[in-house]
Amino acid sequence: MDSDLDRSLVILSIIWGAMGLLFGVVAPIWLNAKAEKSLKNEIKTFKDNITKQISVQNEAIEEKLSKHKEYIDNVRNEFVKYKKDSQINKLLSEAQNLLDDDPEYAIDLLTQALELDKDNKDALLYRGIAYMRCENAADALSDFNDVLKLDPQLIRAYYSIGRVYSNTNQIELALENFNKALAINPESIPVYLGIARMYAMQTDFDKAIYNVDMALKIDDANYHAHSLKSRIYQDMADREENEEKRKDYEKSSDQEHRLARRARMMQRR
Repeated sequence: MDSDLDRSLVILSIIWGAMGLLFGVVAPIWLNAKAEKSLKNEIKTFKDNITKQISVQNEAIEEKLSKHKEYIDNVRNEFVKYKKDSQINKLLSEAQNLLDDDPEYAIDLLTQALELDKDNKDALLYRGIAYMRCENAADALSDFNDVLKLDPQLIRAYYSIGRVYSNTNQIELALENFNKALAINPESIPVYLGIARMYAMQTDFDKAIYNVDMALKIDDANYHAHSLKSRIYQDMADREENEEKRKDYEKSSDQEHRLARRARMMQRR
C-alpha cells in the first residue's frame, strides 16, 4: 500500500510540475505571442488610418490646387481677352474716324482688328463701308455678307448692301436688300432715305419724295430727311422747263432747307 501511495505522489508531483511548466513557461509565451499579434494589428490599423487621412488630405490639397490653378487660368484668360478687346476697340475707333477722310487707311486698321478677331461684326461692317467709300463693290459685298452670316438680323448690313447695289445702278437688287431691312424694322429712317436717294439718282423723283415722306412720318423733325427732300426738290427745279413749276420746286426746296436747319438746331440743344 505504501508503494501505491508513493507512486501516486510521484504522479501528482509530475502533473504538478507539468502544470507549473505550462503556466510558468508555456502560458507566458502564448500570451506574449497573442499580445504581440494584437499589437501588430493595432499598429497596422493605426498606419492604415494615418495613410487614409493623409490620402484624404492630399486629395483636398489637390482639389484646392486645381481650383486655384483654374482661377489663375481664368484670370489670365480674362486679362488676355481684355487686352485683345482693348486693341480691337482702339482700332475700330480710329477706323471709324477715318471712314470719310481716309477710307484706305481705315481698311488697314480694320483688317488688323479682324486679324485679332475674324468674327468681329463691327470690324467687318465698317471695313465693308470703307470698301464702299473706295468704290470697291466686290470686297464691300463680301464683308457685308460675312456680317450677315454672323448676324442675319443686322439691318445695317442689308442697308449697306442696298447702298452698294444702288451705287452700281442695280436697282432690283438694291430694293431687295432695302426691303429685307424694312422687314426687320419697318420704321428704319436710314433705309427709307437710302431708297429715296436711289430713286433720286434715277431721277424718279416722285418715288424719292414718297420715301422721304415715309421717313418724316416716323420723325417729322429729322434733319437728314428734310435736307434730302430739299436737295430732291432742287434737282427737280433744275430739270424743270416750266417756269412756274420750277419756282414751286425751288420754294419747296427752300422750305425744306429751313426745316432742316431748324431740326439741326433742335438736335444741338
